[in-house]
Amino acid sequence: MTNRAQATAAPGEIRIGDKTYQMSPLSDKDIGELDNWIRVRVVRLARQSLIGGETSAERRETMQAAFEYATSLTWLDKGAEEMATLEGAARLLWQVLKKNHPELEVQDLEVAIVDGTINIDESMDTFDLLHGTVDNTGKKKQPRVPKRGGKRKAKKSVGMKSTRS
Repeated sequence: MTNRAQATAAPGEIRIGDKTYQMSPLSDKDIGELDNWIRVRVVRLARQSLIGGETSAERRETMQAAFEYATSLTWLDKGAEEMATLEGAARLLWQVLKKNHPELEVQDLEVAIVDGTINIDESMDTFDLLHGTVDNTGKKKQPRVPKRGGKRKAKKSVGMKSTRS
């Protein structure tokens, strides 16, 4: 279900230091860019893990495993884990700020998070409100990362019986 902020693409405001910035809702294109960022990050980490003493076959095997794993990743699946990292939180904030503030860099946001000029909790609360993941009382309605368009089949929980025959 689309909320009013998503339907109108109305920005939410956050403060970084003494300046106010407008945060836009994530679009499908933004989520695709976040998917690619996670995949590239996995491959980069695999490449960095190679210390130079590996055989050609070991390097090939490591990189092949990284590519196979990376292709299975999406922001919707791994986004919450990534947001728990400095790089992931900064990337998500940059993704929702870049439309209105193209001058911002991911590294600027990393520095702002570390030095405390940005309140990450307040920023994520604004993200939640903007994406309709909390109600007016602040109660969570769904996970922080918005779904892509279309319907998804709910996963069956362990121990739950199906109501279908």
